[in-house]
Amino acid sequence: MNIRPTTPQLLRDLADELNREIMPLLDDSTDQIRLHMITAVLGQCAVRAGSEIALMTLETAAYRDYADAVADATGRDDLRPAESVPPLAARLHLDAVVAEYARASDSFGSALEIAMDAGLGDLVTRGEELLHTRIANEQLMAGVATAGR
Repeated sequence: MNIRPTTPQLLRDLADELNREIMPLLDDSTDQIRLHMITAVLGQCAVRAGSEIALMTLETAAYRDYADAVADATGRDDLRPAESVPPLAARLHLDAVVAEYARASDSFGSALEIAMDAGLGDLVTRGEELLHTRIANEQLMAGVATAGR
């Protein structure tokens, strides 16, 4: 028995319980498929809950660094994202992390566009690498099934 389960563990346990206890009760194949889809979504939520804040925090730092590098190379200080520094407890809440991530993402997008327009090859390559990392992270976080469809 896990006396201090994490959100990912709770979601995995719920999916296991549905498969073990409810699935055998379903005779209709459509209902069985729907339950499989629901448990797949729960599994993806478990993955997401376990790493979403960490991935966004890492990406936020990378986007800020990139925007700063382009600002340094072009003299465009307006590219530097405004940083909000809430208390530690607030920085650990998903909504605060998402807001900070959105600000850094906007700055990153603008900085990459300016780097491309200015022909800054090394910074364009670095920006493209960040985009590849972002896509990989989004694929990690994406659900593979949608319940009820």
